[in-house]
Amino acid sequence: MSRLGGGIGTRGPGETKLEVDRRRIRKRIKTLSDRLEQLGVNRSIQRKKRKKSRVPVVSIVGYTNAGKSTLLNTLTGARARVEDKLFSTLDSSVKRLNRGQKGTVLFSDTVGFINKLPHQLIASFKSTLEEIKESDLLLHIVDATNADLGNYLRAVEEVLTEIGAINKKTVLVFNKIDLLDRVALARLKEKYPEAVFISAQEGTGIDNLTTMIEKVLEEERVFLRLRIPFGEEDVLATLHDKGYVVKEVYGPEGIDVLAEVPEPIAGSFQKYSTWPLSETYSNLKM
Repeated sequence: MSRLGGGIGTRGPGETKLEVDRRRIRKRIKTLSDRLEQLGVNRSIQRKKRKKSRVPVVSIVGYTNAGKSTLLNTLTGARARVEDKLFSTLDSSVKRLNRGQKGTVLFSDTVGFINKLPHQLIASFKSTLEEIKESDLLLHIVDATNADLGNYLRAVEEVLTEIGAINKKTVLVFNKIDLLDRVALARLKEKYPEAVFISAQEGTGIDNLTTMIEKVLEEERVFLRLRIPFGEEDVLATLHDKGYVVKEVYGPEGIDVLAEVPEPIAGSFQKYSTWPLSETYSNLKM
């Protein structure tokens, strides 16, 4: 009887190797599904907190092993785990980047997309990808060395369509250009003229990428001229925390403020406004 085994992961009586492998795969999928379900709950709670803060969120999306975690590390100085392994990033890792006078941006590294995701994992993965829909900008990272670029691009776009994020503002970013020769790189640039080309590992092109991110995020910001009554200094503190205060002057009736804020929160300051929200900075004189 002892030869029948029965240890964890071993073959049971009459069980073939194929059946053992299938059992292990089912167990692995169940483990991943359970973990992703819990991660989805955690991310939902964190998304609600970030919505209240109104800090701009940039989500890094792409096919698995495209270099998303490496880019997150390069942009923010973080130390997110980097592995050439399927599902090495299950949860969305969110890191903060302080831009000085321009405020804070949150970068989110999402799970890598794959073709033909097992049915048991689809719902769970979608729960962790929900925060992509709440992002202000998507960075679609592509491995520039991949010989099957077209299919990989389509696979990511299909997932974005499924979760309702296909129309989000997106910057296409080709990574790992340090591994391409000049001819191959030139062909890519000709085919995708609107894309940004980088090497997250080497730091090549990162300045161009950050400039593009700034440009897109700036399109979502407005200038306000406000008068904040004394006793409501918490409003001024919020402006400093969530936006950029260009100027503040203490007068007899309150604090006159010239500030730049993300468009989504501009309306919350409407009652303090002394100028239409649509005015440009050059017209906002104090």
